[in-house]
Amino acid sequence: MPPLPAARSNLLRLCPRQHVPSTINPSFLAATQQRRCKADIVERHSGEYEQTPRFESPFKNREENPTTKIPSFANYMSKKGETSNKTFQYFMVGGMGLLAAAGAKATVQDFLVNMSASADVLAQAKVEIDLAAIPEGKNVIIKWRGKPVFIRHRTADEIKEAEDTKWETLRDPQPDSDRVKKPEWLIMLGTLPPFPISLPSSTFLPFPLDRSKQPSSNLTTKILMTGVCTHLGCVPIGESGDFGGWFCPCHGSHYDISGRARKGPAPLNLAVPEYEFPEDEKVIIG
Repeated sequence: MPPLPAARSNLLRLCPRQHVPSTINPSFLAATQQRRCKADIVERHSGEYEQTPRFESPFKNREENPTTKIPSFANYMSKKGETSNKTFQYFMVGGMGLLAAAGAKATVQDFLVNMSASADVLAQAKVEIDLAAIPEGKNVIIKWRGKPVFIRHRTADEIKEAEDTKWETLRDPQPDSDRVKKPEWLIMLGTLPPFPISLPSSTFLPFPLDRSKQPSSNLTTKILMTGVCTHLGCVPIGESGDFGGWFCPCHGSHYDISGRARKGPAPLNLAVPEYEFPEDEKVIIG
């Protein structure tokens, strides 16, 4: 075999060697390797060398390789089947949907509550009452601004009794004409005045006094008098008492048919709220 030039020898060292039978002509083999090496160099410079996949699946062309067997993955497959997996997926999707709906509902409710009127605004609301449903001689109690309101449809005898009373001698002097806009309709708040008043030592109270907050013995005992108890509210009873008006069982106060204090610890008359008559059979309180 004649010696190869130095350039060809160096080029052959860079190219990958392949095992070929010894019967092939060495000069032909050198030329073939040289062409392959040049092709590889061109592919590397053009960028196609890296992009050309060099791996081929051993399971490709099974007709040419009948002895190649694909391994079994049965041990790794789900034993429950496709139906059970779908059922679980549907359950998870439905559960997440319900949770999302509940969260959205709570968010909307909180937003609506924040956007609605506050308690102090609602407290200033007005109430409209249909007076045609109240018969003569009867009382009706409604709630307005957290307090009970008495509406009395007075008879002619009750009107005359209220007007004939010598109001100058009462503890809270006030004529009946100043307490009503229409003589047949008496509208009052069902609460007693919320301020301290003096009581004699013999007065019975249905609740214990706080001794720690009681004043010294040389001062008159003072308590906060209201017509509302700590449970549902102590409201004076209509058509009761010594004067045929209202009677407060909590403190023993008596009121006449005009709501004026006549007997008991109450120092003032029952309060009269703001109201008006837009029509003959309707009244708006507030």
